[in-house]
Amino acid sequence: MAKAISWRSTSGFSVAEARSLLGGLGREPILLGLIALGLISHGLNMFQYPSFTGIDDEGIYASQAWAILRAGQLSPYTYVYDHVPGGWILLAVWMAVSGGPHAFGGAIDSGRALMLLLHVASLVMLYRVARKLGCSIPLAVIGCVLFTISPLALSYQRRLLLDNIMLFWCLLSLDLLLDGWGRLSRVTLSGICFGIALLTKETAAFLLPPMLFIAWQQRWQHQARFAVLGWLLPLAVVLSWYPVYAALKGELLPAGSDVQFSTSGYGNTGVSLVDSLLWQIGRDGGGAFNLDNQFWSLVRSEWLPKDAFLLVGGAVATLVNVFRGSRLRSVEQRRAFATGLLGLLPLLYLARGGIVFNFYVLVAIPFLCLNVAILAAQYVDRLRGKVKAIAGVTAVVTLGMGYAQSGALQPLYTQTPEHRRSRRARLDQGSCARGCLHCRPRRHMD
Repeated sequence: MAKAISWRSTSGFSVAEARSLLGGLGREPILLGLIALGLISHGLNMFQYPSFTGIDDEGIYASQAWAILRAGQLSPYTYVYDHVPGGWILLAVWMAVSGGPHAFGGAIDSGRALMLLLHVASLVMLYRVARKLGCSIPLAVIGCVLFTISPLALSYQRRLLLDNIMLFWCLLSLDLLLDGWGRLSRVTLSGICFGIALLTKETAAFLLPPMLFIAWQQRWQHQARFAVLGWLLPLAVVLSWYPVYAALKGELLPAGSDVQFSTSGYGNTGVSLVDSLLWQIGRDGGGAFNLDNQFWSLVRSEWLPKDAFLLVGGAVATLVNVFRGSRLRSVEQRRAFATGLLGLLPLLYLARGGIVFNFYVLVAIPFLCLNVAILAAQYVDRLRGKVKAIAGVTAVVTLGMGYAQSGALQPLYTQTPEHRRSRRARLDQGSCARGCLHCRPRRHMD
């Protein structure tokens, strides 16, 4: 049977599914180099910079993971549904299998070690996705190098944040969806992974339209509509756990509602999933048409100084890809349009006028890198043989030298904030009984 659209896949089916998910390391040894680069760029000085006290979220998520391990609760205090709990559930599992919260020095250190592993895995999946969307090896490498050495990306990727965990599940879902072999098992697994992404952080919802578009374009003739339904139904089943959990605790609807679903015997406690969702949606960040809102303020004051190339170049590449692929006539146009949507919707989410924190840009970074690679493929792939390889190496070296000369990378590898060193000294002396949860957990502000 022929497919409705052919998305090039560079990794065929092997005997074991797990081996296939590794992305054909034996066939493309360049992945080993990317893994080494990711470990070095992300891992060096990651326990020192950025400082733990830069934001409260790292301490909050570490304490919530610890509450799961010690008390079997989603929070050490009342869980108020301010965020879905998938991220710190994974962190709790990581702490359990890696030797506890002190295995790497402290609970936040343990979380940052998990971020390192997820970053390397995301790097591999980004490479696989770029190849399946039509990039040659040099351009896929360029996109991945940009993803792992950008000062804008690294300064937030090292932190224990739900955004980083959510992006891992999104990229895994996208990699599985771009199967290229018409296997419904991959489509189902992709839907499950995207459901987990939504249970990790709600902002994954802005990637739902392009994922649905790709699922529709991925369908085979023998699958008909089952490709989309086979993706949506597992997603819905996974996602349904959250409202069902709230309903069983009597915390789905606002306090005082006539309808109660509690089976626990204590009814609605004043905490409400619906109230929390409405609170999150209603948080104002200055308005969509205000050039001084939180989004544009962060663009000018923080994001552009860290990496203007990724931010501006990625945004331009995204718009170009959406425009050139909007006719949807050829396979190349459909690939460009799908990639452009993956980059455009996170940017629209950030610029919507709601509340925006500096690390929110994480949701756009891998897709900006992907759009740069896809757009460059239109021109660079016309080169032949060694010329293409030389152009790729030159681009990577130029990119690295540009970041090094900008001065934005040096703090990531050389700075150790004084308050971090003093805390480490106290920990070594045994003056901190718990040695990890220095931030008092409180209601999330992100």
